[in-house]
Amino acid sequence: MTPYPGPGQTPPSYPAPRPHSGGGGGGGRGHVVVLAGGSNSFKYLSEVEVYSPSSSCNRLLAPLPMRTLDPILFFSAGMLLACGGKHEFGPSDRRCLRFLPEGERGRWVHAGPALNMHELREESAYTQSPDGRFYVTGGMYAPRSVEYFDPATKRWARGSDMAAPKRGHCAVAAPSPVGGAGVAMMMLGGQRSRGVERLDPSTGRWQHGTDLFTYRQYRNTLTYLGKRTHEN
Repeated sequence: MTPYPGPGQTPPSYPAPRPHSGGGGGGGRGHVVVLAGGSNSFKYLSEVEVYSPSSSCNRLLAPLPMRTLDPILFFSAGMLLACGGKHEFGPSDRRCLRFLPEGERGRWVHAGPALNMHELREESAYTQSPDGRFYVTGGMYAPRSVEYFDPATKRWARGSDMAAPKRGHCAVAAPSPVGGAGVAMMMLGGQRSRGVERLDPSTGRWQHGTDLFTYRQYRNTLTYLGKRTHEN
């Protein structure tokens, strides 16, 4: 699930959806949420849908080419991308799909080798930083690794490895607490873990933070609220 568009960005145009019969108006051009893939407990899903709080933009988009669990979905550099995840009848992936807003429902195409992630990703955590970079961390196959998509270069780059392996954890990014350049990031919980790691933007190194009260796995709901982080 991802906000669409990202902060300060405009979504690519596509045929305007018919407003929901319950009303809502709003013109369908505000921020919406896109949901793609996942599971309904019986099977992996390929369906992609747009949800608008005003119900003015609710619609189905073209499905993913394969049923995919845990795809990494985000909007950056004018592109809606779905990367990685585990396919129903195949291994996890590091390729990215790009959504093209063509026709009534658009279509998904492979973004090409230049946009491949560096690692296979499943049960990873991801977050978008205030500087526009989209970070992906840990997971089943690369539990310490960190990489980010840079909208300026439209490429993935490696970040500093975390101190401890993590999968099924939470990630949050915020401006540097000291007001300088860089991004302060936190990785919280994960499989059999209460541990917290913080990235010091001045050194680029990960440091252990205060443990959580409870063990949390599979990306519990996490919201960054100004100077606070609230997790349910």
